[in-house]
Amino acid sequence: GEGYESVALIPLRSQGQILGLLQLNDRRIGMLTLDMVQFFEHAGLSIGFSLARQQSQRALRESEARYRMLFEEAAVSLWEEDISGVKRYIEILRAAGVTDVCAYFLGHPEAVLECAACVKVLEVNKATLTLYQARSRDELLLNFPSIFCEESVPGLREGFCAVAEGRTWCRHEALNRRLNGE
Repeated sequence: GEGYESVALIPLRSQGQILGLLQLNDRRIGMLTLDMVQFFEHAGLSIGFSLARQQSQRALRESEARYRMLFEEAAVSLWEEDISGVKRYIEILRAAGVTDVCAYFLGHPEAVLECAACVKVLEVNKATLTLYQARSRDELLLNFPSIFCEESVPGLREGFCAVAEGRTWCRHEALNRRLNGE
């Protein structure tokens, strides 16, 4: 007759969730043996794992795109920085006998500027380029040290003290120069 005589629905699972079904059909009776069904159940686990991985990767790409758009289009200046060089600089000071890094920076403003040169800028947004009157990210990064002046030191010092004290954030105001020297 019409229809199927042998049918198996195999769940495609990942971490306890069913992500889909694998349907096996044959018009003949008894064509789907227990061994065959068990084989496809095992295959269903692998397929489920692959589907879950693809879904996770798609969600990650979408999240990264949203973050990137928010970062780029924010109306305020945003910087992504690698401060591992700052941490190394502070460790060198400690190894040289400096016990109070904040007090040291207070008495040695030149050390604050040296430490600032250890910051590696990874990314800046459009508002940052506008603020510093840079034509491109590369122009700003190539001239990064030139944005600092004597008036920059207190804000930089506060940030570096936060790093030295193990804080994960700090709030301060700083005065920097634009690329044109203003």
